[in-house]
Amino acid sequence: TSKDPAYLMGQMELRESIEDAEHAADPFAELDRLYKIVRQRKREVEDDFSLAYEQQNFDVAKQAVLKMRFCERIISEIKRIEERIDDDF
Repeated sequence: TSKDPAYLMGQMELRESIEDAEHAADPFAELDRLYKIVRQRKREVEDDFSLAYEQQNFDVAKQAVLKMRFCERIISEIKRIEERIDDDF
Protein backbone atom coordinates (compact mmCIF):
# COMPACT_ATOMS: atom_id res chain seq x y z
CA THR A 1 0.00 0.00 0.00
CA SER A 2 0.93 3.60 -0.31
CA LYS A 3 2.83 5.44 2.42
CA ASP A 4 0.96 8.67 1.60
CA PRO A 5 -1.52 9.35 4.44
CA ALA A 6 -3.68 11.69 2.34
CA TYR A 7 -3.89 9.07 -0.40
CA LEU A 8 -4.80 6.37 2.11
CA MET A 9 -7.58 8.57 3.48
CA GLY A 10 -8.82 9.12 -0.06
CA GLN A 11 -8.87 5.36 -0.60
CA MET A 12 -11.03 4.85 2.46
CA GLU A 13 -13.43 7.61 1.44
CA LEU A 14 -13.68 6.23 -2.08
CA ARG A 15 -14.49 2.74 -0.82
CA GLU A 16 -17.20 4.18 1.44
CA SER A 17 -18.64 6.12 -1.49
CA ILE A 18 -18.77 2.96 -3.58
CA GLU A 19 -20.60 1.11 -0.81
CA ASP A 20 -23.07 4.00 -0.49
CA ALA A 21 -23.55 4.20 -4.27
CA GLU A 22 -25.06 0.75 -4.32
CA HIS A 23 -28.01 2.11 -2.32
CA ALA A 24 -28.32 5.48 -4.06
CA ALA A 25 -31.53 6.52 -5.83
CA ASP A 26 -29.69 6.03 -9.14
CA PRO A 27 -26.82 3.64 -8.36
CA PHE A 28 -25.65 3.47 -11.99
CA ALA A 29 -25.24 7.25 -12.21
CA GLU A 30 -23.39 7.35 -8.90
CA LEU A 31 -21.11 4.46 -9.85
CA ASP A 32 -20.43 6.12 -13.21
CA ARG A 33 -19.48 9.34 -11.41
CA LEU A 34 -17.10 7.42 -9.14
CA TYR A 35 -15.66 5.51 -12.11
CA LYS A 36 -14.79 8.80 -13.81
CA ILE A 37 -13.07 10.05 -10.66
CA VAL A 38 -10.98 6.88 -10.38
CA ARG A 39 -10.05 6.94 -14.08
CA GLN A 40 -8.87 10.53 -13.71
CA ARG A 41 -6.84 9.65 -10.61
CA LYS A 42 -5.32 6.71 -12.46
CA ARG A 43 -4.29 8.95 -15.38
CA GLU A 44 -2.65 11.37 -12.93
CA VAL A 45 -0.77 8.55 -11.22
CA GLU A 46 0.33 7.16 -14.59
CA ASP A 47 1.81 10.58 -15.36
CA ASP A 48 3.53 10.61 -11.96
CA PHE A 49 4.94 7.14 -12.68
CA SER A 50 6.26 8.16 -16.10
CA LEU A 51 8.00 11.21 -14.72
CA ALA A 52 9.48 9.34 -11.74
CA TYR A 53 10.68 6.50 -13.94
CA GLU A 54 12.28 8.87 -16.45
CA GLN A 55 14.08 10.58 -13.57
CA GLN A 56 15.09 7.17 -12.19
CA ASN A 57 13.29 7.95 -8.96
CA PHE A 58 12.31 4.34 -8.44
CA ASP A 59 10.88 4.76 -4.93
CA VAL A 60 8.34 7.28 -6.24
CA ALA A 61 7.71 5.10 -9.30
CA LYS A 62 7.02 2.11 -7.04
CA GLN A 63 4.51 4.10 -5.00
CA ALA A 64 2.82 5.17 -8.25
CA VAL A 65 2.53 1.52 -9.32
CA LEU A 66 0.85 0.69 -6.00
CA LYS A 67 -1.59 3.55 -6.51
CA MET A 68 -2.33 2.40 -10.08
CA ARG A 69 -3.03 -1.11 -8.81
CA PHE A 70 -5.46 0.31 -6.26
CA CYS A 71 -7.24 2.25 -9.03
CA GLU A 72 -7.53 -0.93 -11.10
CA ARG A 73 -9.01 -2.82 -8.14
CA ILE A 74 -11.54 -0.05 -7.55
CA ILE A 75 -12.50 0.00 -11.24
CA SER A 76 -13.02 -3.77 -11.12
CA GLU A 77 -15.09 -3.42 -7.96
CA ILE A 78 -17.30 -0.77 -9.57
CA LYS A 79 -17.87 -3.03 -12.59
CA ARG A 80 -18.75 -5.99 -10.35
CA ILE A 81 -21.27 -3.93 -8.44
CA GLU A 82 -22.82 -2.64 -11.66
CA GLU A 83 -23.15 -6.20 -12.97
CA ARG A 84 -24.69 -7.37 -9.73
CA ILE A 85 -27.19 -4.51 -9.69
CA ASP A 86 -28.00 -5.10 -13.35
CA ASP A 87 -28.62 -8.81 -12.63
CA ASP A 88 -31.00 -7.86 -9.81
CA PHE A 89 -33.22 -5.83 -12.18
